[in-house]
Amino acid sequence: MSYAQLHQLVSPFLKSYRDDLEKHDKAAIEAHPGCPYLHYTRESGTHILFLIPANEYPKEGDYVPYLFGMAGRDHILRQVVVMAEYWLNPCEVRPLLTLWFDGNKFHTITAEKALEIARSYWMRIDSEWRRTPVTV
Repeated sequence: MSYAQLHQLVSPFLKSYRDDLEKHDKAAIEAHPGCPYLHYTRESGTHILFLIPANEYPKEGDYVPYLFGMAGRDHILRQVVVMAEYWLNPCEVRPLLTLWFDGNKFHTITAEKALEIARSYWMRIDSEWRRTPVTV
Protein backbone atom coordinates (compact mmCIF):
# COMPACT_ATOMS: atom_id res chain seq x y z
CA MET A 1 0.00 0.00 0.00
CA SER A 2 2.75 2.50 0.80
CA TYR A 3 4.39 2.13 -2.63
CA ALA A 4 1.24 3.12 -4.55
CA GLN A 5 0.84 6.18 -2.33
CA LEU A 6 4.53 7.01 -2.64
CA HIS A 7 4.39 6.75 -6.43
CA GLN A 8 1.43 9.13 -6.53
CA LEU A 9 3.12 11.67 -4.23
CA VAL A 10 6.54 11.57 -5.89
CA SER A 11 5.77 11.24 -9.60
CA PRO A 12 4.96 14.92 -10.26
CA PHE A 13 8.45 15.93 -9.03
CA LEU A 14 10.50 13.21 -10.71
CA LYS A 15 11.69 14.06 -14.23
CA SER A 16 14.49 11.50 -14.75
CA TYR A 17 15.95 8.35 -13.20
CA ARG A 18 12.44 7.03 -12.67
CA ASP A 19 13.94 3.56 -12.05
CA ASP A 20 14.96 4.85 -8.62
CA LEU A 21 11.27 5.05 -7.74
CA GLU A 22 9.64 2.51 -10.01
CA LYS A 23 12.18 -0.29 -9.69
CA HIS A 24 14.51 0.15 -6.72
CA ASP A 25 12.22 1.89 -4.21
CA LYS A 26 9.33 -0.39 -5.13
CA ALA A 27 11.42 -3.55 -4.57
CA ALA A 28 12.82 -2.22 -1.29
CA ILE A 29 9.38 -1.27 0.05
CA GLU A 30 7.97 -4.66 -0.92
CA ALA A 31 10.91 -6.33 0.88
CA HIS A 32 10.23 -4.28 4.05
CA PRO A 33 6.42 -4.04 4.33
CA GLY A 34 5.28 -1.59 6.98
CA CYS A 35 8.83 -0.49 7.81
CA PRO A 36 9.16 3.25 8.46
CA TYR A 37 11.36 5.21 6.06
CA LEU A 38 12.48 8.63 4.96
CA HIS A 39 12.15 9.36 1.26
CA TYR A 40 13.83 12.15 -0.69
CA THR A 41 12.89 13.23 -4.21
CA ARG A 42 14.80 15.43 -6.63
CA GLU A 43 14.05 16.03 -10.28
CA SER A 44 16.69 13.42 -11.06
CA GLY A 45 16.05 10.50 -8.75
CA THR A 46 15.05 9.43 -5.29
CA HIS A 47 16.69 8.12 -2.14
CA ILE A 48 15.12 6.00 0.58
CA LEU A 49 16.34 5.43 4.15
CA PHE A 50 14.69 2.55 5.99
CA LEU A 51 14.49 2.75 9.76
CA ILE A 52 14.66 -0.97 10.43
CA PRO A 53 14.31 -2.60 13.85
CA ALA A 54 17.49 -3.11 15.89
CA ASN A 55 17.34 -6.89 15.49
CA GLU A 56 17.59 -6.64 11.69
CA TYR A 57 21.11 -5.22 11.85
CA PRO A 58 24.12 -7.55 11.95
CA LYS A 59 25.04 -8.91 15.37
CA GLU A 60 27.63 -7.01 17.37
CA GLY A 61 31.10 -7.80 16.03
CA ASP A 62 29.81 -9.18 12.71
CA TYR A 63 30.77 -7.51 9.46
CA VAL A 64 28.64 -7.86 6.36
CA PRO A 65 28.98 -6.75 2.73
CA TYR A 66 28.06 -3.08 2.55
CA LEU A 67 28.38 -0.92 -0.53
CA PHE A 68 31.91 -1.58 -1.80
CA GLY A 69 33.32 -3.24 1.32
CA MET A 70 32.36 -4.64 4.70
CA ALA A 71 30.73 -2.89 7.65
CA GLY A 72 29.46 -3.55 11.14
CA ARG A 73 26.13 -2.54 12.55
CA ASP A 74 27.35 0.71 14.13
CA HIS A 75 28.64 1.97 10.78
CA ILE A 76 25.48 0.91 8.94
CA LEU A 77 23.25 2.58 11.53
CA ARG A 78 25.31 5.78 11.47
CA GLN A 79 24.79 6.01 7.70
CA VAL A 80 21.11 6.84 8.28
CA VAL A 81 22.19 10.08 9.96
CA VAL A 82 25.02 10.70 7.50
CA MET A 83 22.61 10.47 4.56
CA ALA A 84 20.02 12.67 6.28
CA GLU A 85 22.80 15.25 6.83
CA TYR A 86 23.78 14.97 3.17
CA TRP A 87 20.40 16.31 2.07
CA LEU A 88 21.12 19.51 4.00
CA ASN A 89 24.55 20.06 2.45
CA PRO A 90 24.51 23.50 0.82
CA CYS A 91 26.73 22.18 -2.00
CA GLU A 92 24.10 19.62 -3.04
CA VAL A 93 20.75 20.04 -4.73
CA ARG A 94 18.08 20.06 -2.04
CA PRO A 95 15.21 17.59 -2.36
CA LEU A 96 12.01 18.91 -3.89
CA LEU A 97 10.00 16.61 -1.64
CA THR A 98 10.90 14.92 1.63
CA LEU A 99 8.51 12.34 3.03
CA TRP A 100 8.34 10.41 6.28
CA PHE A 101 6.46 7.11 6.17
CA ASP A 102 5.80 6.24 9.81
CA GLY A 103 4.73 2.69 9.04
CA ASN A 104 1.10 3.71 8.49
CA LYS A 105 0.92 7.00 6.64
CA PHE A 106 2.97 9.63 4.84
CA HIS A 107 3.95 13.02 6.19
CA THR A 108 5.43 15.76 4.03
CA ILE A 109 8.32 17.15 6.06
CA THR A 110 11.40 19.32 5.65
CA ALA A 111 14.88 17.90 5.22
CA GLU A 112 15.65 19.40 8.65
CA LYS A 113 12.80 17.43 10.22
CA ALA A 114 14.04 14.29 8.44
CA LEU A 115 17.43 14.80 10.09
CA GLU A 116 15.72 15.06 13.49
CA ILE A 117 13.88 11.79 12.80
CA ALA A 118 17.11 10.10 11.67
CA ARG A 119 19.00 11.26 14.77
CA SER A 120 16.20 10.15 17.08
CA TYR A 121 16.13 6.76 15.36
CA TRP A 122 19.93 6.41 15.67
CA MET A 123 19.83 7.24 19.39
CA ARG A 124 16.96 4.80 20.01
CA ILE A 125 18.63 1.88 18.22
CA ASP A 126 22.05 2.61 19.73
CA SER A 127 20.49 2.80 23.18
CA GLU A 128 18.67 -0.49 22.60
CA TRP A 129 21.93 -2.20 21.64
CA ARG A 130 23.67 -0.88 24.74
CA ARG A 131 20.85 -2.15 27.01
CA THR A 132 20.86 -5.62 25.49
CA PRO A 133 23.44 -7.98 27.03
CA VAL A 134 25.80 -9.57 24.54
CA THR A 135 25.23 -13.31 24.08
CA VAL A 136 27.91 -15.58 22.73
